[in-house]
Amino acid sequence: IGPEAVFIGGKMAVLRDALIQPIREIVSMYLFGDQEVDVRLSEISEIAVAIGAAIYATTKWLEKKSTEHVPAKRG
Repeated sequence: IGPEAVFIGGKMAVLRDALIQPIREIVSMYLFGDQEVDVRLSEISEIAVAIGAAIYATTKWLEKKSTEHVPAKRG
């Protein structure tokens, strides 16, 4: 089982075609049968990962805070 797509972004994207074909070849060595992988350049900004991580961390922190003061059930 392999990935359907590999996305290249950030500073690596400047290498474009020089990087895409070698990645296809390397990934194809690990695929089963005649599977293929789509290698693409990412269209999201370089800071998208940082923004996503910040949103995830904030959400987890807020979830913890929202249950922090809930009294435990007594049986």
